[in-house]
Amino acid sequence: MTKQFIVANWKMNLPETSLADYVDILQDDSADNNILTQIILCPPFPFLASLQNVLTQTSISLGAQTVSAHEKGAYTGDVSAHMLQKVGAQYVICGHSEQRHYHNFCDEDVNVQARQVQSVGLTPIICVGEPLSVFETHQTHGYLQQQIKTTTAGLAPNMIIAYEPLWAIGTGHTPQLEDVEKIAQKLQPHLPPETPILYGGSVKAENAQSFMRLSSIQGLLVGGASLDPYSFKNLILRATSNTI
Repeated sequence: MTKQFIVANWKMNLPETSLADYVDILQDDSADNNILTQIILCPPFPFLASLQNVLTQTSISLGAQTVSAHEKGAYTGDVSAHMLQKVGAQYVICGHSEQRHYHNFCDEDVNVQARQVQSVGLTPIICVGEPLSVFETHQTHGYLQQQIKTTTAGLAPNMIIAYEPLWAIGTGHTPQLEDVEKIAQKLQPHLPPETPILYGGSVKAENAQSFMRLSSIQGLLVGGASLDPYSFKNLILRATSNTI
């Protein structure tokens, strides 16, 4: 069976519980009991090392929310891929829409980030997605194919793609399931074989299973719904259940 991924992006937030309590709650009957589902927690930078210490004896993986395009040097405020590797991160989100928007990242920047991530043996989670204007004018497929071509140029096969329509992130609105399936199917020929495609954008417990049951989707990128450990645990259980 295909490995599935559920990625928790805490953004610039922390859960209300301690990191240890958060992980303990997830461990109870969810994350460690499903070997086909990889749970990845992506906290803000200052908490990577602390969270990794909590995760050491679990099957949950650590991820970072972004990375510098530079290997090292005079780049105040940046964090390199090597630094992330040293604190135990295994995955790095590259090109999240909020990074693109607030820091003016373009597809070429995301490609350089992903190259840095792979250079130290980590796996990039490359985000792609279209604005509402593109979706409404039925140009999504061409738009995303160009994003994939640019962001993955020259990369090794160890990557994950996260499709997050920009108009769905944090809005409570989600695309139709059949649209997500068609989009993922269109992306697959432009990716290395077996590349996982995740869906992100207003994912919550109520819709998680519907997205996970799509044949072309291998996981979820979860934002706000991952901050409460009980809600996130419920989302995981629903997403990985074989029943509706």
